[in-house]
Parts: sequence; structure tokens; C-alpha cells
Amino acid sequence: QNNPNIWFSTSPIKISRDSVAPLAENDIIHLKGAQNEHISFQIVINPEQITTFSFNTNDLVNGESLLEKSNITVNKVDYVYASEGLVISDDLGYYPDPLSDISSSLTLAPGQNQPFWIGISIPSIEPGTYRGTLDLTLNGNIIQIPLEVEVYGFALEGTSFNVDARVNKPYLNDYGDARDQDIILDDVYKNLVQHGSTIFYPQDPVFTIQPEDGRTLVDFSSMDLNIDYALTLGFKKFEMYRELGYVDGYRGTWFGYPYTSIQFLNSFSDYLSQLSYYLENKDVEAYLIFWDEPRLEHYPDVSSLATLIR
Repeated sequence: QNNPNIWFSTSPIKISRDSVAPLAENDIIHLKGAQNEHISFQIVINPEQITTFSFNTNDLVNGESLLEKSNITVNKVDYVYASEGLVISDDLGYYPDPLSDISSSLTLAPGQNQPFWIGISIPSIEPGTYRGTLDLTLNGNIIQIPLEVEVYGFALEGTSFNVDARVNKPYLNDYGDARDQDIILDDVYKNLVQHGSTIFYPQDPVFTIQPEDGRTLVDFSSMDLNIDYALTLGFKKFEMYRELGYVDGYRGTWFGYPYTSIQFLNSFSDYLSQLSYYLENKDVEAYLIFWDEPRLEHYPDVSSLATLIR
């Protein structure tokens, strides 16, 4: 919008309370999506004075076809305080994360960003571009923001999405909850399952490796208890995150053994065979991650290790 106090952003962007509005201007919000797809974006308001605010959605129109406003949701983006840096030691303060419902008008504080998360569920409707407005009311003044949704001529059918529930435990107490971390973590996992998370990352098994030849015995007992706990919460799948580690910034070692060594080959093979036996008897579905974000020059090695895993 041609208004420095109202701007919009794609959904993956974390918008802090003092993020600067983009320089690029556009009078229309234009989105694209398939039928049965959920798409989203953010609208940010930074008022100059204390402002009462409300939000209204409208049907989007494409000829005689409608994308009804019941498919459009609006949530207020809230902030949580991090008392320790998430990335660097100085990276402290309030972070956007929770989404809260809007049941009535709000009062917005001046001089800081307030993002709103707009979600659009595209039903099975005629393809084409659907047009309408989002109506913002600020201190009684209505501002209409043009919105276009281009619906593709195909639908997402039978598609499932797996959500990984991996929690960074050191930050669990950063948000004002003084309870024991295990109790907090239990609530976090339950909340994740309620919101569609399907994949659980259990604790690693215990490895005993013979240094001379790499022959390996894997103890799954602690991991087994962790998986049983996850099953009671409702998780369906598991992520076996045992990847090659780093040495001097270079990925390519396994407990200190280069992946070109006989120790690696024996140890990794022993692990795979014992893991396969464990998962088959446990009757659970799992994913093995062994090389995260490889660079292009690593792909021949990734391919050869994938062949070993198969």
C-alpha cells in the first residue's frame, strides 16, 4: 500500500516490532494457489498514535464463482520474550510466534509493528482470479486493501504433510514458565500433535564402537522408551537423526571416523542393520536423515551412501 504505516509480507518472514517496511510498493496483494491448498500472508500495521482497529473479510469474486469469506481467517501475531539469544548472544527480545484469535476490535500501540496473519483455504472452485478487498477500520476510518487470489486449474488431492516436532530444550524456560522442563516439553508436544504435527524426533540410541575395525553394537532401550512415550501422545512417525558430523567445518565423519574409512563402513552398516531390525519389530514408520543440506560437490558421496542405506 502507498501508506508507510500499512504494509504486507509473505508468511515465512518473522516480523519484529521494529522491522522496517519494504521499499517496494504495490497497490494489490496477489496470491496464487491450487484448489484444496491453504495459502497465507501477513498484513502489518504500525500506527502513529493509539489506534482502535478491526478487520473484516469479504467474498472474493471471479465472474459468477465465489471464494467465500468463510474460507479467510485472520489471526493476530503475538510475541514471546527470549531471555537468551536464539542465534547469537545479543539476539534477545520479543519474537513473533503465537497466533491468537480476533473476536472484537483491538487497541494498537503506536510506533511498533503489529502483524496479522491472513490464511486462505481454497476450496474446489472454478480456476481463475478471484478479486475483492480486506477492510481495515482504524479509529473509525475504513481502508480497503485490494486482494487477488489466482486459483490454478488443478487440485491437491490425497496429499499429506508431515510436520517435524523438534524442540530446542535450552529455550523452554525463556518464556516465563518456571515449571520443570520435562513438564513444559510434555505440554509442547501435546500442543504440536493437536496442531497437526506427525513426526517425533526421539533421543539417539547408545553406540558402542570398537576402534580397531568400527564394529558397532547399538542399544535402543532409551530410545524405545522415548518412542513409546511419543506414541501415547499421538505421534505417527519418527525421525532417526543420525547424520555425518563436522570436523574443522567439513561434514563427513561418523563419531570421528571419516566416511571413507573402514571403521565408518562397518559401524554405519551395523547401525543400519540393527536399526532396520528394531523398526521392523517395533512396527513404526521412520525416516533416516544422514546428510543435511549437502553441497553440490558432496552429491556423489550422498548417492553412494544412499545406495548403502537401501
